[in-house]
Amino acid sequence: MIAVLDYGSQFAHLIARRIRTLGVYTEIFPNNTTAAALKSKKAEGIILSGGPRSVYENNAPTIDKGIFNLGIPILGVCYGHQLLAHVLGGKVVPSSKEYGKEIFAPTTKSKLLQSLGKKEQVWMSHGDSVVQLPQGFTVAGKTQGCKIAAYANDARRIYGLQFHPEVQHTVHGMKILENFLNICGCKRNYTIKGIDRKLVAEIKAKVGNGAVVMGVSGGVDSLVASALIRTATPNIYCVFVDHGIIRKGEAEYVKK
Repeated sequence: MIAVLDYGSQFAHLIARRIRTLGVYTEIFPNNTTAAALKSKKAEGIILSGGPRSVYENNAPTIDKGIFNLGIPILGVCYGHQLLAHVLGGKVVPSSKEYGKEIFAPTTKSKLLQSLGKKEQVWMSHGDSVVQLPQGFTVAGKTQGCKIAAYANDARRIYGLQFHPEVQHTVHGMKILENFLNICGCKRNYTIKGIDRKLVAEIKAKVGNGAVVMGVSGGVDSLVASALIRTATPNIYCVFVDHGIIRKGEAEYVKK
């Protein structure tokens, strides 16, 4: 199992989806999840997602430092990249914003970046940059506007990427994620086959003879979830609120 710690990025769920596509079970956890909780879940690797905050702000989301004592691989993406450097003794500062497609050049033969070309298209979205690495870490790649776009400590199996490997615009992002799974030693044995039956059984066990009140939108997620719950129990009451700023025709679509 790979644990994704969510730091508020719109892409946190996409990271989990990509890992599952590669055949490894993934769960998303709040960013304040403790090392003990992750150990109890038998996590084989941890990915820190991106997020909108700056690591040097007051009350910025951080990480339980006990996680570094678990001895399992860790990958930081965007905010996660900055956070790992920050808490381990590096330095993060405001920088000129880098947004959109960029050309990334690997500078070392890190295990995380195996099989990549000398130049790779990646997707950047950040306004802070790592400018000094913690002791024991090396620069693994750069872009024109970011001198530390990737770093690595292969001995500790801790890595950072300023760009987003999970998005389509990072052309070989899936290869990078696959490399991380190889570093974690994960078996590729996860499949969604039969997951509907598993979820229905879990819902039945949780609801019992009770009832479910569920909010639904016009989106796929809530409507599919409501259909699964309806399969598990007839006692489901779906609520849709037309608050006046929904998409055109959505209310009629949901009613239908």
